[in-house]
Amino acid sequence: PSPNTTFSPFHTISPFKFNNPTHFHELVNFTEALTSLSDSLRHVPGFDRAQGLQEGLHKISYTFLPSNYLYLPLNVTFLNQTQGEGNGSKLHSIVGVHGSESVVFSTKERCPYLCVLEIVDSGAASNGGNQHIEG
Repeated sequence: PSPNTTFSPFHTISPFKFNNPTHFHELVNFTEALTSLSDSLRHVPGFDRAQGLQEGLHKISYTFLPSNYLYLPLNVTFLNQTQGEGNGSKLHSIVGVHGSESVVFSTKERCPYLCVLEIVDSGAASNGGNQHIEG
């Protein structure tokens, strides 16, 4: 888009496609929004993709968060043990989408990107502790 145009890949995406969303449906809709953003960015000139990614991820964050239903099924038991911590939960709640730290990659036919998510160990959340995982 030109500088005078607002980029919005979400004109057809609704956060809730089902009348009674469950944990699973909300996670599917969140994932679909991330995938649709990548597809939408394919049609944006390369020099505008970074801005489009940031705006799109901000819209996804605003649409889906905060949520008690979005999580990443990660097994960080090994990481916890190497850091001297107890066994963590396998479910990690998504509490943030950081568009300013995310990066779009340009290829000829596709538009993949690296999305930076902020997560909290669901097991540690009940004890008031956050867990930082790099990878």
